[in-house]
Amino acid sequence: MRLLSPLRATLLAATTLCFAALTPLAAQDSQQDSQAEPSYLETFIEDTLSSDSQFISVSGLTGALSSQASIEKITVADEAGVWLQLIHAGRDWTRLALLRGEFSVNRLTASEINVLRQPQPLPQDPSLPTPEATPFQLPELPVAIDLGEISVGRIELAKELFGFAASLDLQGSLRFAEASLATELQINRLDKPGDRLALKAGYANESRQITLDLALDEATGGLISTALKLPGSPSLRLSIAGDGPVEDFAAQIALASDGTERLAGNVVLMANPAAAGSDGLPTGSTAAPREGETQETASPGGIRFSADLHGDIDALLQADYRPFFGPDLALSLRGDTAADRGITLDSLALRTRALGISGALALTPTGVLDTANLRAAITAPEGQTAILLPLPGADTHLARAEILASKTSDGPWSVTAELRQLNHPEAQVASGVVTAEGLLTQEGAAAAALNGQITAELQGLQLRDPALAAAIGTEISLSTGLTSEGPGALALKEVLLQGSDYQASGDVTFEGLQAGLKITADLRAGAANMARFSALAGQPLAGAVQAQIDGSLTPLSGAFEADLALQGQGLSAGIAQLDRITQGTLALTFKGGRGAEGLRVDTFHLEAGQFSAEASGDLDSRAGALQLRAELKELGQFVPQISGPLALAGDVVRDGDSLTGAVQLTGPHASFASLKGAVQLDGDADFTFDAALAELQRFVPELPGKVTAVGQALRRDGQWQITADAKAPAGAEARLSGGFDEASGLADLSAKGALRLEGANPFISPNLVQGSAAFDLTLKGAPGLDALSGSVTTSGASLALPAAALRVDDIAASVTLAGAQAQILVSARPRDGGAVRIEGPLPEIRPLRARCRLASEMSC
Repeated sequence: MRLLSPLRATLLAATTLCFAALTPLAAQDSQQDSQAEPSYLETFIEDTLSSDSQFISVSGLTGALSSQASIEKITVADEAGVWLQLIHAGRDWTRLALLRGEFSVNRLTASEINVLRQPQPLPQDPSLPTPEATPFQLPELPVAIDLGEISVGRIELAKELFGFAASLDLQGSLRFAEASLATELQINRLDKPGDRLALKAGYANESRQITLDLALDEATGGLISTALKLPGSPSLRLSIAGDGPVEDFAAQIALASDGTERLAGNVVLMANPAAAGSDGLPTGSTAAPREGETQETASPGGIRFSADLHGDIDALLQADYRPFFGPDLALSLRGDTAADRGITLDSLALRTRALGISGALALTPTGVLDTANLRAAITAPEGQTAILLPLPGADTHLARAEILASKTSDGPWSVTAELRQLNHPEAQVASGVVTAEGLLTQEGAAAAALNGQITAELQGLQLRDPALAAAIGTEISLSTGLTSEGPGALALKEVLLQGSDYQASGDVTFEGLQAGLKITADLRAGAANMARFSALAGQPLAGAVQAQIDGSLTPLSGAFEADLALQGQGLSAGIAQLDRITQGTLALTFKGGRGAEGLRVDTFHLEAGQFSAEASGDLDSRAGALQLRAELKELGQFVPQISGPLALAGDVVRDGDSLTGAVQLTGPHASFASLKGAVQLDGDADFTFDAALAELQRFVPELPGKVTAVGQALRRDGQWQITADAKAPAGAEARLSGGFDEASGLADLSAKGALRLEGANPFISPNLVQGSAAFDLTLKGAPGLDALSGSVTTSGASLALPAAALRVDDIAASVTLAGAQAQILVSARPRDGGAVRIEGPLPEIRPLRARCRLASEMSC
C-alpha cells in the first residue's frame, strides 16, 4: 500500500463528507425534492471520487444539507473486488464558516473501518517531473480546512493483509489554512494495549517553522515487527523529533528494539550565509563555507543540510544478511541547496561491513548533473569468499564489485564497474567489466547533450538453463556509442554485441522518453552455427543465418515500420519433409508497416529451395485487399504418384464489415480445388467450393477416371447449412445436405447416393460382381454411431466365383441402421438352383457381433 490504510480510509471519509456538504449548496436551487437528494449526491460522489482503477461506492447518505451528516457505508474496490469498508461515517460542521472562506468540521467520525486486503498497485503516472528544483512550500487552498476532531472507533485489519488480524483505533485533528499545516494523530492497538503510534506535525510558509514529533511504541509481537518479519518480532521504539525554522532545524532520530538502541542520529537544516535580513533570514545566521569558497564568495540564501545515522541493526535482520551489514552501520551526508546553484552534495558516506559508498555530486538549477565523484564497492568480509546480497527473491552471492563514477563541470564524465564471482540460481558470472566515458554539457536553457562510448564484457557466464546456456555461450561482449538527440531522445550508435559465433550490430534510437516511446533500429545480425539454438527450438537445427532490419516500433500503440531481409545457408530443422522443401537455403524479404491507416504489406517474398511465396496489400478497419501466391515446385517428392508443381493463389478484399475472397489450389494433371465466399465480422459466412482430381488411376489404378466435388456452405448465427455433390468412377455419386449447430454440437445431415458394384472387381479379381447399390443415411444429433440411421440396398446383382465354379444371381441385400444397431437381409439364387436367405440383427455395431439365421433351399 502506498499509504497506511486507516489513514486512506479517514481521508476518504473526509473527502466524501466534504462533497456531501459542498455539492448541495451549489445544487439546492435546482433540487427542491429532498427525497431525491441522497440518490443524486451518492451518484455524484461515486463518479467524482472513482477512477479507472479505484471504484468508490456510497450508500445511506443522510443530512447533507444539515450541520450533521452521516453515511451508512463506503466501500473502495479495485479490479479484484472490495478491499476497504468504512461503516457509519459522520460529520458535524459549521456551515456559516464557509462564508468567511473556512471549511470547519467540529467532528469527523467513523464507527468502523475494515481493511480486507492489500489493494492492487495504482498505475504509475506516465508524466515526468520538471527538471527545475523548487523550494518546499505548502499549496494555498481557496478555503481553509479545519477538522477539529477525527475519530475512528475501530479499524479491523484482516488476516489477508499481513498474515494476522489486528484491531486499531484512530484519533486526531487537522488544520490546513493560510499556507500552514498542523496535524495530530494517534493510533492505538486495541487487541494489544500499549502499542501506539503518535504523530504531531506542522509547517507554516510565512514563518517557515517545522514541527515534527513521531513516536512509535509496540511490545514484542507487535504489528510492525510482525508485518516486517523481523527476527523474533521484537518490541520496537522509534522516535523522530525536531522543532525550529527551516534555517535552523534539527531532528533527532532513534530506533530501539527489545530495549537496545539500534540506530540513532540527526538531520540538520541551517541557513547558508546571507546578507543581513535578506530573504527574511536571521541577521548574522551563518554556516561554514564549502571547500574552495570564502565567506564573501559563498552563494547567499539557500539551505545547508546534513544527516548522520549510525548503529547496529543486525538484530533486526535475518541471520543470512547480518554479515553484509555488520555492527557498524553509518550514514553521513553534507550539502546545500540554492536557487542560483542547484543542489550540492558535498559529501556522502555509507558504510557497512561489506558495502562502502562515498563521494560528492552537484546538480544545476535545472536538475542536470554538474559534477560527480562517487565510489561504491562491495567486498566479501575477511575469511569469506563471497557475501549474500540483501536483495529480494532468490539468494545472490558476490565476491566483489566496484563502481567508480566521475564528472567535471566542463562536461567530461566516466564510469567503470567491475564484478567478480556473481552467483545466482539462474546464472553464474566469473567476471564482468563495464567502462564508459563521454561528455555531458548544457548550454543555457537548452536540453542537456550527452555523448559517450560504452563497452561491457561478461566472462565465465554459466546459465543454469541448459538450453539458454547452449544458445548464449560463456562469453559475451557489447560496445556502443551513446548520444542524446534532442529532448526525450537517446541513440546507441555502432552497437556491437558479440558471442562466440553470433553477433548483432547497428544503430538504435529511443525517442519520446517523456511520452510514447518509439524505437528506431538499423541492425544486422548473424549466427554461424544454428545448432546452438537446437535445445531452445526443441529440434536439431543446423546451418547459418544472417538478417538485416531497418525500421521502427512504438510499443504502446503497436505501430511499426519494417524493412527486413534474411538469408540462410545449409539450414536444417530436423524435420525431413521441411528439409526436403528448403534444401538448406532460405531467402526472406519483407517491407511494410502498421499505423493509424492500418496494416500495409508492400513486399513479402520467400524463397526456400522448392518452395516460394509472396504477398502484398493493405488492410484497415473498413477497406483493403491482400494477395497471396505460393508454389511448391515439385509435389512428387511428397506424393510419388503425381509429378509437377502445386500452386496456391488467394485474394481477400475488405469492404466495411465484409471480407470476400477466393483461394485456388492448382495441381498437376488438371487437378484443382477452389474456395470462394464472404465472411462478415459478426460471423456470418457464405462459401462455395469446387474440386477435381483428374486421374484417380494414379492412386487407384483399378478405377480410372475423374473425382469431382462441388457444393456450398452457409453460416448464420452459429448455424451451418451444407450442400455438396460428388462423383467418382464406376458410376459412384453422392449428395450431402443438412446443418450443424455450433452451440449445441448437434448435426442434422443426410447423405444419398449410388454406385456400380463393378467398381469392386479390380479388388476381388478373378471374382466378378455386377449390379448397383444405393445408400440413404442420416446423422441426427451429436455426431456418433448412435445418431446414424438409414439403409444401404442392392437388387438384381450377380456374383461369379470361378474358383468354386459358382455363380449367384438375383442378389438382393439391405442393411438398415438405427441406434447403433444394424438389421441385415440378404437373398440370392445360385444359377445351379436353390435359394439362399440370410437375415438377422447386428445388436451392437461396436464391437461387431451378429446373430443371423441362415435358410437354404437346394435342388438338383
